[in-house]
Amino acid sequence: MVGPPDAGRPVVELLPRERPGDAPPLNGNGAAGLMVQGTFKSDLAFTRSLADAAQYMRHGDASEQFLREAGVNEECVQVLRKRFDRFCEPPGGDRPAHISRKSFRAFNGHYKVCEQDDEVSFFRVMDVERRGWLSFDAFLLGCAAASPQTPHILNSYTGYIRAWHIFTFYNRSGSGTLDYEEITTLMRDVASRDGKERSVRERAAAIAEELGSISAVTLRVRGIGGRLCDFRASTRWTGSRIRREICDHMSCRPQTNELDLAINEVPFGCDDVLEHMIPAAAQAVDLLCCVRAAKHWYDLYPEDEDEDDGKEGHQGSPHSGLAHGGLGVERFVHITFECFYQAVATESLRGTSRLFRFRKQILHTGQGKQQAPARPSAA
Repeated sequence: MVGPPDAGRPVVELLPRERPGDAPPLNGNGAAGLMVQGTFKSDLAFTRSLADAAQYMRHGDASEQFLREAGVNEECVQVLRKRFDRFCEPPGGDRPAHISRKSFRAFNGHYKVCEQDDEVSFFRVMDVERRGWLSFDAFLLGCAAASPQTPHILNSYTGYIRAWHIFTFYNRSGSGTLDYEEITTLMRDVASRDGKERSVRERAAAIAEELGSISAVTLRVRGIGGRLCDFRASTRWTGSRIRREICDHMSCRPQTNELDLAINEVPFGCDDVLEHMIPAAAQAVDLLCCVRAAKHWYDLYPEDEDEDDGKEGHQGSPHSGLAHGGLGVERFVHITFECFYQAVATESLRGTSRLFRFRKQILHTGQGKQQAPARPSAA
């Protein structure tokens, strides 16, 4: 259980849900999920799924509570509003004035709040509605969450909301869970420049073992001309990751964007998650693969290859999938948001307070800056 919060801190309690598939309950103001009561609830009942947390943040009550605890006052809002107005796209159709991906790039080019390579990830996280554009309210919430002055305190409301932003930032695959590659990237950023690569990987492996779950199936990849390759895959991998694995296993390696996949005649898109495409108890799955760049299937895989040779995935070839940095079953690990937040709240995972931060403050001008908050906890 999470330790008791500081006395007098605002509290958020997640109301129980009748069944896993039910919509989050609403409080009297129409806000779903977390309900403000007066002090932050000191257990893990509020650590619902990534989707539940995102749905809650779409409600105005959630944003107001977060901004209040983060110390964002009316002056901060007006400062950001002026900067928003300078770079936003004009209203049109069903869209109000908004920040697009292009205008966010221009915004960052001027204010340099993040590395250029991180622009897409910051924008993706701030786009809670997944609309491809940011209203001012969404922009304000994201900027406040990324502000270097927003406190990241264990068992606080800001800590919980920031944990969602951090998790989503590193879940670049969009699968809804952190895979081993994403865990390693997160741990590398926690270690910053001081961490040696070996220690980063050792820590990532330890976190994966402690917090992760494994659910894997055998994918039997077939083309019109016959067998292409077989390999084990995590059910939490997306279509993009599956395409990468196929390219790694094939002797003739096309680009991932040249592959069209289907399971049981249902197209398997790049953003689709494998477990949503297959039966729950499946141990092996047939996957049809079409390579648009190839004129003939036998150009990709020898027609006379013995499909009964007992060798899975061309284990003797340099593209067999054995060259994965010496990784074993940890390749198939995935960590849910619930497990991630529990680890942060109980300090099993430390150092996350420095993650998902802008390089500088954007909510005030150079004059009359807010007083810096108390030093954040070891989260």
